[in-house]
Amino acid sequence: VLDSNSMTADDLRRVHPMLIKPNESELAALCRDLDADPGNPAECAVRMAREGLAEQVLVTLGADGAWYSDGARLLHVAAPEIRPVSTIGAGDSVIAGFLAAWTLSAPIEEALRTAISWGTAACLTPGTLPPIPAQIQALRPHIRVAEYPASR
Repeated sequence: VLDSNSMTADDLRRVHPMLIKPNESELAALCRDLDADPGNPAECAVRMAREGLAEQVLVTLGADGAWYSDGARLLHVAAPEIRPVSTIGAGDSVIAGFLAAWTLSAPIEEALRTAISWGTAACLTPGTLPPIPAQIQALRPHIRVAEYPASR
């Protein structure tokens, strides 16, 4: 798993991590490297996975949720509506939640629900405080995962 904010598409191809989690600004830079439309995060996620930037791509978009692709599948994760207290650490919390579920062999839909519940819960805590477990559990039922056709 890598923080993709300082890496080009070529850098990522050389390393080929298991997962990258670009946010909107990181996505824009990587999409430009691929001559893809940064205004279409779903297409960019599929393309990044298919072009070998990572095995799995999880694009986080704040209130607009997240897009996930492994090149074959494309999933959208709808985040629950909240009033954020702070977004510090939300991206790191998304990665931690994803890895916590993934290492327990959870289905990808559950790993994504866990990831987004952790990231959303992090937004409900001030500053650098970690997400509160009770908030994580309360958010999970409100997170929806939908599959879309991965463009060819």
